[in-house]
Amino acid sequence: SFGLISATDALLGSSSTKYSALDCQRPELLNKRKVQGKILLCGYSFNYISGTASIKKVSQTAKSLGAAGFVVAVEDSYPGTKFDPVPVNIPGILITDVSKTKDLIDYYNSSTTRDWAGRATAFQATVGIADGLAPTLFNSAPQVALFSSRGPDVKDFSFQDADVLKPDILAPGNLIWSAWAPNGTDEANYAG
Repeated sequence: SFGLISATDALLGSSSTKYSALDCQRPELLNKRKVQGKILLCGYSFNYISGTASIKKVSQTAKSLGAAGFVVAVEDSYPGTKFDPVPVNIPGILITDVSKTKDLIDYYNSSTTRDWAGRATAFQATVGIADGLAPTLFNSAPQVALFSSRGPDVKDFSFQDADVLKPDILAPGNLIWSAWAPNGTDEANYAG
């Protein structure tokens, strides 16, 4: 078990006016003594969708502050949001279910003692780190994702024979964990 601390409660004094600490993108905004050895609770904002925030940076922030791990909780659903798996170097989880996020935040708030001004004075919320990823198995056959390459289109928009390549291997699935080269640079989350 580890203590749980919200990034907003770990904020250093004057930082709150310039940046959103809840994204957990800037370790210099957070109090290392408060975060060290705990699980850092971060929020998922539109900054992740716009590309100005990333799960990888949350991982780096948590590690640099000495956190035992991190939780990124999605409080609002944004249209077109796609949650891709990202390699991280400390235990972490992204909670995409808004109702589960609400339960976690309610638990955190009910376990945190605050003074008359609303500042956190004691943190009693605890969380654990489990075994990690486990497959979810279904009784139905897998399907190829709608956006996947499905092979040649016999006719193009002019109803002429299309001259397109087909995939030689087609596998159903979405967000499939695989291997990547450490020197890959096409996606910032996977670089290194």
